Amino acid sequence: MTRKILIIEDTPTIARVQKHIAIKVGYDADIADSLAQAKELISKNRYFCAVVDFILPDAPQGEAVPCTIAAEIPTIVMTGNIDLKTRNTVEKYPIIDYITKENKQAYLYLEKQLQRLPRNENVKVLVVDDSVATRRHICNLLKRHKYQILEANDGVEALAMLEHTPDIAVIITDNEMPNMNGDELCSEIRRLYSNDEKAIIGISGSDTSHLSARFLKNGANDYLRRPFNNEEFYCRLSQNVDMLEQITTIRLQANTDYLTKLPNRRYFFEETTKSFLNSDNKCNFSD
Repeated sequence: MTRKILIIEDTPTIARVQKHIAIKVGYDADIADSLAQAKELISKNRYFCAVVDFILPDAPQGEAVPCTIAAEIPTIVMTGNIDLKTRNTVEKYPIIDYITKENKQAYLYLEKQLQRLPRNENVKVLVVDDSVATRRHICNLLKRHKYQILEANDGVEALAMLEHTPDIAVIITDNEMPNMNGDELCSEIRRLYSNDEKAIIGISGSDTSHLSARFLKNGANDYLRRPFNNEEFYCRLSQNVDMLEQITTIRLQANTDYLTKLPNRRYFFEETTKSFLNSDNKCNFSD
């Protein structure tokens, strides 16, 4: 299925570059050079996401942003100026991201974001926190980026969920919880899964200086202190998901034939070794 993207941009050169990027990634792109034209297109189409210029001839105060948000279209804002006033206006809305049109790097970053959104639909993230309000906040942030979301009240419930949903990729866990703290949960997850299989991001509102180190030593990949900046949250999450994806790609390349994509000799040796080890463990346990 080809996903449709709406590009709202009044500068033809920039609009063409954005459309080229979108098509390259696999989108079907519509361009609107005004808020009025954008509203007309929105009334006739369903869009997977939108890239919106902050300043337009008929929307000089960023009025196009609440327009796409109201239509429930995940929105990336691009602007030539990100002064404090503009930043504060943009951050009032539940957008995916904002990007300044400064240089080539900005468009490379846009390409990455457009690649990530369809991928995120297949990424399961488990949010572990005994605070309903905190879980809701984190889940809302994840929803903007189209992640699949699961929730757990504490570490014990999280481990049970991991057992029943083994394809969870990322665990975001608070530290201060009943039954099992977040750092203890990290240790238990690492006993079952390696860093190559699952990423763990620890979160805490505590100002204890050594807590971040304790999380990392117990197997977390990353740590954020509340209240955290949404941009930083998204950047750290994306980097961890990217890491898991790259490891999967490397493992696939190492264990399959380049031409046929069938399992190669290395794969069979590794799987045979795992089978022998599992058999030995079962035998020792029964003894």
